[in-house]
Amino acid sequence: MEKGSREALLQASNSFFRIFHLNHLLYGESIDYIREFARENGERFEIDLSQFHILLTGWSFSEFSSLTGGDTRSFVQNYVKARYRIRSYLMDCGYDHEVFPYDMRERRIAILAFPSSDAVTPIDTVAQNIAQMVYETYCEEFSFDPTHFQNVTALVAHQQQEERIAPAAQQCESLRNLAFFKMETTVMTQQRIAAERTVFPLNELYDHLEQLQDAIMAGNEQLCLHLFDTLFPKIKNSFDIQICSSALNEIIKIISQCCDTFDLNNQFHPDSLALCHYPSLELLWKSLRPGLTALCQEIQTREKHLSFITQKAIHIMKRQYSQGITQNEIAAEIGISSAHLSRTFNREMGLSIPKYLTGLKMENACLLLGKTDKKIQEICSLVGISNAQYFSRVFLKHYGISPHDYRKELQ
Repeated sequence: MEKGSREALLQASNSFFRIFHLNHLLYGESIDYIREFARENGERFEIDLSQFHILLTGWSFSEFSSLTGGDTRSFVQNYVKARYRIRSYLMDCGYDHEVFPYDMRERRIAILAFPSSDAVTPIDTVAQNIAQMVYETYCEEFSFDPTHFQNVTALVAHQQQEERIAPAAQQCESLRNLAFFKMETTVMTQQRIAAERTVFPLNELYDHLEQLQDAIMAGNEQLCLHLFDTLFPKIKNSFDIQICSSALNEIIKIISQCCDTFDLNNQFHPDSLALCHYPSLELLWKSLRPGLTALCQEIQTREKHLSFITQKAIHIMKRQYSQGITQNEIAAEIGISSAHLSRTFNREMGLSIPKYLTGLKMENACLLLGKTDKKIQEICSLVGISNAQYFSRVFLKHYGISPHDYRKELQ
């Protein structure tokens, strides 16, 4: 091997080992252990941690793949270009630095910035400029709708002890994960989150979702969209992934239950409903809105074409489902035969009276499981079912999960 090739290989090897050591430093290994490990392998690892800032920026590989469909090679090329620009900028600002891929699988860009005596640009400004720089690098490389992407840079500033590096890195990663709640290229800090965060209690969330369900079931498009739109800022400003996940799961259930009730075969259910499929909460909300609009319009259209018999039957069932009312009793209250009621209801609603009653009972059982601490036997009685084992079987068949596990998931 020629001398130049050997030197290039050695340089690449040293670069890899430094990235390896820096990652382990951020994961919590002591710097003394890393230095000893490096010495045993014929390397040197020196770094001054008397004062430093940690930044985390750029796409992870999984985000990159889901948003662009790009391959590993194009991801690495983009990373190299962004890294070069960041390093040049930091040198111009008077910051010594380490710029490297954080987590060798996901490879977001981690930055350790060490202000020198002639550094005059505040770290907050540096972080904002880096966030914009990386965003522009992506825009140059890939053709995608820029409104569907943001580059949030997380910053944990002014650390002065080497023991703080691992906790600061974890804090930085947590901040970067909150990028889901932002739709602009910006910098996330603990101070900013504390200033912007508002608490959104779970009981308030479920009350809001119950109103949303009632609006959809009534086909009230205007009220449905108002409730849906007012829910968005409450979840966004909570910066709470658990709240967001709970809201999404409940909306999925509401849509499915409405589709079941009106025999719509889930045709208004979005193809892909998972937090990991969306780069931001705003895009997730935008993807849900058209389906809710169409669902309300379809329900409204169907209800306009319902006969007096069917509308009366629905009204009776919603009022008396928990009292164990039967098809014969509903027919008697309307003043028609049970057979006539069955034919009319099946033709107009696309499902039988018993199935509709079961749906009402299960929907209300869900609400009681989520919003109260009542025992399952008590909930059975409240929705008009006397046998707890039968209730559990029906619930499992209806939702694919037992009442006990459903409550556990909510908790």
